[in-house]
Amino acid sequence: MTEAEKQAFLMFAGTMHGHAKATDQMIVGQSQGLRPMSSDLESKFAEVLQTPTQQYSSDDYQRPQQDNFESVEQAAREIVNMHSPVAADVNIVNLLKEINLNLVKIVTTLESNGGQKRTKSTRSA
Repeated sequence: MTEAEKQAFLMFAGTMHGHAKATDQMIVGQSQGLRPMSSDLESKFAEVLQTPTQQYSSDDYQRPQQDNFESVEQAAREIVNMHSPVAADVNIVNLLKEINLNLVKIVTTLESNGGQKRTKSTRSA
């Protein structure tokens, strides 16, 4: 891990430890069945703090061969060609209309029943 990676992790873990400690106090409290999580974060933080950092040179990383990858522009063109935006817009509009009609039906049903819940009767055999 480089020094920058270590510092980023320590900042993240420190923030998360603070949130976890507050959450532990609110939720776990004096419970016998729950275990606080902030102590786990605290021990991981201490472990990373003691870990020595390494310096990497640009020669340590191997770049993937570019032959196997498409450019972002090429991938975007293929996606646009696969899905016509007009058809997608029409489908979305139709779905929204159907959802709206279903919501209207639900509201009408609830209002006609006076807003009271209906219970299902069960029969024992």
